[in-house]
Amino acid sequence: MNFNPLVDFSDYSDEVLLEKINELGNKLSVAHRTFMSPQIINQLQATYQTFRMEQQERLQKQLRTKIVKDNPKLDPNKPLNIGELDDPGQDDND
Repeated sequence: MNFNPLVDFSDYSDEVLLEKINELGNKLSVAHRTFMSPQIINQLQATYQTFRMEQQERLQKQLRTKIVKDNPKLDPNKPLNIGELDDPGQDDND
């Protein structure tokens, strides 16, 4: 999880996080179009990237959880190895 002393991401649901990302993206777009100062644009960009990184981490965690759930032979505490994943087209009875 990203550390940001100004934002506590644990209070944000995935939906709220996405809303904030869209809101920051719109503000960043307006800042570029209206030629705001580079300092403001840089701060908006940094905040936007922080929120996007949090979203990416959440999505990766959800994907990993699903993969481990769908492949019970995997050890959830080890890094994923693509070669260990079950082929959905194969039956275990073959």
